[in-house]
Amino acid sequence: MRPFSGEVCEGDTFGFRGVYSYKKFKVLSIRHSRDHHTLVCEGTLDFDDEITRIMLDTDYIVMPPPDLPLPAQMPIATPREERMLEISIDDWTTRAPVQRAICLCMYRGIDTHEQIAATLGLTAHDVSRSLQTVFGVIGGGPTGKLWFA
Repeated sequence: MRPFSGEVCEGDTFGFRGVYSYKKFKVLSIRHSRDHHTLVCEGTLDFDDEITRIMLDTDYIVMPPPDLPLPAQMPIATPREERMLEISIDDWTTRAPVQRAICLCMYRGIDTHEQIAATLGLTAHDVSRSLQTVFGVIGGGPTGKLWFA
């Protein structure tokens, strides 16, 4: 690896679209040499040189605020829905239960703050506040509809 800019540190994560799926890796350690760096990572590859000579970018994981509300009604994602949401939402696995429930509602076509709030037993303000750290959701505007980016 040769850094393009910035610095790669132990604990950083990066992801890329592999041959069969989107993959995420965590940097466990870095071996330095004069000409390049070797990253020792946690993750799996579909073949040995899958990420050789490609540009990767590290991700900063934004954790959800600790004081988000819990939905009164918690929808359960099917395996297919879960796979689609993992693709659509950055850091899906670290999202809070309310954030996951909101995104599942959106995937199912419930696409305004008010509709989602009514479905989950929340307020529209709760929905808006919960979406602040969910990267992959855009919307609002005159219609108030939410979309996946």
